[in-house]
Amino acid sequence: MTGYIDWNSVLDSIGGPTHVLNHCGAQVMVDYNNDIIYFTPYHYAFRHFSRSMRPGDIALGVSTIADKPDLHVCAVKKAVSNQTSNIKHQTSYAINMLNKSQEPQSFNLQLGEYFATIHLPANCVETIEVTLPE
Repeated sequence: MTGYIDWNSVLDSIGGPTHVLNHCGAQVMVDYNNDIIYFTPYHYAFRHFSRSMRPGDIALGVSTIADKPDLHVCAVKKAVSNQTSNIKHQTSYAINMLNKSQEPQSFNLQLGEYFATIHLPANCVETIEVTLPE
């Protein structure tokens, strides 16, 4: 995938208007009667991922952990123009993690020859960025 369009990014407080009159959720909901703008959890998730996955980055994989079905991991290799490190012969990665469980989760992460144990709080989305030698 090279991009994503959220067709209904802003809707009214009942999830409309839509062309087929099916009410749905959106990143931003507006209550016009009370002048209230509500940023939904979708908004915060999109904002989080759009900061760590940028145009030109390469998706390396998306997976769940075999014995932890509520834990999801997506890794991207940062494009050279998106890397925070300017040191030659190094590569940056972003590892996005979602823990849908009501309990904290831990798992072992491997990038090439490097290993780390990752601990995630319950119900969280987190990203770690790692810079490794090539």
